[in-house]
Amino acid sequence: MGHSILGLLKTCTSHNRSFNELSRIKRLDEVYISSRYPDGLQEGTPLDFYAREDSEECIALAEKTISTVEKLAKK
Repeated sequence: MGHSILGLLKTCTSHNRSFNELSRIKRLDEVYISSRYPDGLQEGTPLDFYAREDSEECIALAEKTISTVEKLAKK
């Protein structure tokens, strides 16, 4: 599975269908390597490709994921 959010989501969903509500977190796979490592892009740097809105979107997705997992863990 490595760093794959999609892989983790599929595994979680196979155990509990409620994880389907997190389908948008796949977006984090799209930005993980390229935003974190300067050589993860063919040309340019992460600063050239990502704006504040991208960061805000990813942070919101991560926060929703944490709150959903916490909620499901209490069941």
